[in-house]
Amino acid sequence: MQNLAFAPAEHRRHGLAFRIAARLLAGWQGWRQRRRARVTAHILHGLSDAALKDIGVHRSEIESVATGCGRDRKVQRDIWIMPTRG
Repeated sequence: MQNLAFAPAEHRRHGLAFRIAARLLAGWQGWRQRRRARVTAHILHGLSDAALKDIGVHRSEIESVATGCGRDRKVQRDIWIMPTRG
């Protein structure tokens, strides 16, 4: 019976550790996503206007394409997002 009294406290500790790990993971994933967007925008800014026109992007759209905010565009944005490295 005595072990049952400690079960909720152990469960709370496990829950807290899980929540901390989940927040750290979410922060890391968010940082990686922002980093990819910055690198993608940097690469697109380096292209000429003619090259941007060939892929269907105007220079004013680079930031929204890189961050994925231009999802409603008819052109698929996946060609502009850099692949992730494992």
